[in-house]
Amino acid sequence: MTARFELHGIFLSGPAYKVGLLLSLCGEAFDYVHVALMTGAHKSPAYLERNRFGVVPTLIDREAGTQMAQSSAILEEIALLTGKFYGGSPAERRAAREWVLWGWDRLAKGIYRSRAAKFGFVKYPPEVVDHYRSEGEAGLKALDFFLKGREWICDGAQPTFADIDLFGFAIYAGEAGLSLDGLSHLQAWIKRIEALPGYRSPGELLPKESRTAA
Repeated sequence: MTARFELHGIFLSGPAYKVGLLLSLCGEAFDYVHVALMTGAHKSPAYLERNRFGVVPTLIDREAGTQMAQSSAILEEIALLTGKFYGGSPAERRAAREWVLWGWDRLAKGIYRSRAAKFGFVKYPPEVVDHYRSEGEAGLKALDFFLKGREWICDGAQPTFADIDLFGFAIYAGEAGLSLDGLSHLQAWIKRIEALPGYRSPGELLPKESRTAA
């Protein structure tokens, strides 16, 4: 049976991992299509027809006949379609959207760009590297502070798409050269997400080649 969803991404992509993780947590099998960014596959006319921005991830919903871009928008759509991780009230969903935007403002550059520099994907002057590292450390400390006394980011009984979105930054902190030492609330939250049924690591969800759903 053909899977409903087809995820286009690359194994190094944090945003693609977020989408794959939420699909897995929702019990949704998906076909995976490797996009060779290094050879410019994401800028090909065929790919741009699916994703106007020329980035990963792209999620195709075969049942609805839709193609979606931008990981945070995709996460909320998956939560809506499956009825899972969507939040139990309009207020919780508004809070989730606020947290998603906060994450892209306060965590994305500091973690993702520090990671890219550490892996040698980009070359920054030393002062720029230091700036992104400091920004990432500050964002993680703020997230740890916000998580004090709460199980999930929106303070509800269950995690929402905001938890998965923010987790998709935090899980790469080590690869970015950022330490979580002393951030006990953040570490406990990470463990709670990793204990959810259907959790898979980046390496398990994003192979280095295309594959069909099991």
